[in-house]
Amino acid sequence: MSSFIIKAERDIDFYVWWSDNIEEPLGWGTRAEILGMLFEDDHRAPLAQRLQRLARADEYGTSSRIGDCRWDDETIIFRQQGLLPRADLRALCQMYDARGGKAPKRKAVAHLLMPWEDDDLDRLGDATRAWPTTDPEQD
Repeated sequence: MSSFIIKAERDIDFYVWWSDNIEEPLGWGTRAEILGMLFEDDHRAPLAQRLQRLARADEYGTSSRIGDCRWDDETIIFRQQGLLPRADLRALCQMYDARGGKAPKRKAVAHLLMPWEDDDLDRLGDATRAWPTTDPEQD
């Protein structure tokens, strides 16, 4: 699964391990907690590699090598439901905490999301206009 680390704010020790496949957090917490999660996910990866990911997040706002969610990116796509402001990453993670790590219901997270802009829809195609939900808890 493809993922990257987002540092939510420059001077705060809070990171989000983000899946760009399912477009939602896989984990969140302090630098030490994220390092532990990365180790649990792939204990074969060298420590230096995990530390490099965190160093990129510290410097650029993201560990993504292609630049997803850099410091100047104000939003991130959340589950094809809308654009999540970077400033609301912690609030989103708190919603996951409140549900024991499960994704919050669609209606519960809607107030955090910005709607797609017309140019985003044109760029992404018709598939995003009516994204099907297979999880009955999400409606």
